[in-house]
Amino acid sequence: EERPRLPRTALGSPVAAVEQVIADPDGVEPDRLGGARHRDVLGPAHGREQEIHAVRVERLGARLGSFVVGDSREPKDTKGILSRVKDQVLAISRRLAAEHRGFSLSTAQLDDLAPFNGALSDAQRELLSGTLRNRDITIEARALLGTAPLDHRAIGTLLTEHQAVLRDVLRISTPKIDRMLDAALGAGAYGGKINGSGGGGCMFAYAPEDPDRVAEAIERAGGVAYVVRPDEGSRVEPEEGAPR
Repeated sequence: EERPRLPRTALGSPVAAVEQVIADPDGVEPDRLGGARHRDVLGPAHGREQEIHAVRVERLGARLGSFVVGDSREPKDTKGILSRVKDQVLAISRRLAAEHRGFSLSTAQLDDLAPFNGALSDAQRELLSGTLRNRDITIEARALLGTAPLDHRAIGTLLTEHQAVLRDVLRISTPKIDRMLDAALGAGAYGGKINGSGGGGCMFAYAPEDPDRVAEAIERAGGVAYVVRPDEGSRVEPEEGAPR
């Protein structure tokens, strides 16, 4: 039985649409962004009337295996979740920057948070620590994706570590998403996490071995599964009839 095709907008806006938004923000139709308008995509940059001059795309040499996307069919409040988490983190950052010269979310280290303990509640300290751990996981993953041969197990482990922060600290996972992820890992997936803003919607698992088995496990846990096999990515093709 052939699985349903993954909707184009299930994992975010197409790259081509984002490129068009950057080049001509007011000339793009909402349909190109899965219903989102350009100010939702570019968000704070437009809110502060900043200009985006260029986007640099770097090609990484990693050859990733298959992923399995699981749709929980749970409704989600993307703007509400993002606002709740983001606003809290930004408030903590502004407060610490005002009281401790040189503080920055970009450079602060988990091991250096002790001087800030008196200025933060336990919940704020946990949220700050989780935010910095998410940043560090992203940096570690970027380094892995630049190496060859790729350590597929390590990529899966980082995804699962990220999910632990999203579930236990940011609290944006759901019991159903957690069951789907547990099922995927039990069926041989290397790792996985909730997708996007959380609070419902989709999860994905990294399953370079037997992704169909992982998809079946996700569906037994109540989700709708799609196997995604990476393509070579964006490429430039000559116009028809042009010399190669």
